Amino acid sequence: MKKNARSILPVLALFLFFIGNGFTARHETELNEIQADAKQPGVVFPANSYDREFFNPLAIPELKAPVVDRPRGIVVNSQSSSVAGYEVQTALDPRFAALGDSHREYFVPASEVRPPAPAMSIPVLDRRPAGHYDINEWEENRLFSSNLYTDTGFYSTWVDGDKNLSSRDEGQFYETNYRYELFSTRQNGDSLSLNVDATYTNDRRPYRDGFTLNQMTLDSRTDRSRLVIGHAFPEMSEYTMTQSMLGAYGLQQFDYTSVSGFAGYYALEKDDLKNPRYVGGFRLEHARDEALKFGFNLVGTEDERDNPASSQDLPSLANRVYSFDVRMKPTENIYLDAEVAQSDSDFDKRDNAGEQKGNAFRVKSAYERENFRAEAGLEQADTMFLSPLGQSPRDERAYFARLFYELNKYVSARFGQRIARDNLANYQRSTIVREQPEVQVTLKPSEYYRHMRIDFFYQP
Repeated sequence: MKKNARSILPVLALFLFFIGNGFTARHETELNEIQADAKQPGVVFPANSYDREFFNPLAIPELKAPVVDRPRGIVVNSQSSSVAGYEVQTALDPRFAALGDSHREYFVPASEVRPPAPAMSIPVLDRRPAGHYDINEWEENRLFSSNLYTDTGFYSTWVDGDKNLSSRDEGQFYETNYRYELFSTRQNGDSLSLNVDATYTNDRRPYRDGFTLNQMTLDSRTDRSRLVIGHAFPEMSEYTMTQSMLGAYGLQQFDYTSVSGFAGYYALEKDDLKNPRYVGGFRLEHARDEALKFGFNLVGTEDERDNPASSQDLPSLANRVYSFDVRMKPTENIYLDAEVAQSDSDFDKRDNAGEQKGNAFRVKSAYERENFRAEAGLEQADTMFLSPLGQSPRDERAYFARLFYELNKYVSARFGQRIARDNLANYQRSTIVREQPEVQVTLKPSEYYRHMRIDFFYQP
């Protein structure tokens, strides 16, 4: 055994020696040929060089990160012959990008190959050249918007009977409404606007002078405040203030409290300014969220004629209304609204005996959903209760219920019932009980004409 090993080892060593010399010579010959072809005899790639000084493991092909080609379109029916322009391909799915198998055909379900959602409006692109500014823009991040709206209506009236006693004149008339809006808005949301609304007509019955100024308002708004000069609509409670006035109205919001107030005079027409009725009031409101909100209101009204030299045709009035209102919303669909008010009225300031006080209250609860709303409530006002600027009954107790239902975007209906009784203090000889049911069905037949509607209303 030892002899066989001693005879085999020299033969194996001699064989390996000749094999090793042949491999080295062949390798050096290939390197010389590569360098001669590249005409750079001094540059050898580190991956092919065995000198440790120039060894770079990142250049080894086995250590490089695999390069994955982008997925190609997948032909659904690969058996049919493809015709240029008629290939049916599915969308590229990034889930199959890492597989890199060109021999497989992956199937993407049709439910995942959806087209992109259509945009609801065309995006506005600013294609103006750099450095260009519009005539209504400033360089201090403020934008202007100026709009003029107008509409004209033509109508004819016929009078059958006594034309002098009729509330309308017989003839052909036109009526034109003008509304101008000028806005100035900053990027932080602060705005300043001017609104002017006027009407001109040749019908002298509704407008005696043929022209009337409906609204002229200068409105300034910030994130926590508001100031209105001109025709304003103060946001008060139902028993105190629900009408417009001419003057100034302001609102200031704090963390959970807001304070608002107004002062001016109440005038429906310009002739009312000859004998104005001065109005003023304020509201203090506190609310942390929509679950509970309560406020205190005070509104005063006073006529100008308060001296003996003034006209004695009509009595002069002085009135004060105090109220406290609460609105609770325990859930997203249920809310409760209540208010208690008291009025102190002097119906004739020429006589000290004309002062009267009265109380009023209202309670209303409602349940509403997306297309459904039902509400019911109770309201009552004493005989001496008077609110010249509010919306309230007088000498009446009423129960009411209303129901609104929207079947779809074309059909909706509203039902209501109100039962009222007057003569609460038994000053009158008879008591009147009124039942007022009402039904209204609204149709909107066209989506193109969004403002066109047809109402069927019934109230006996």
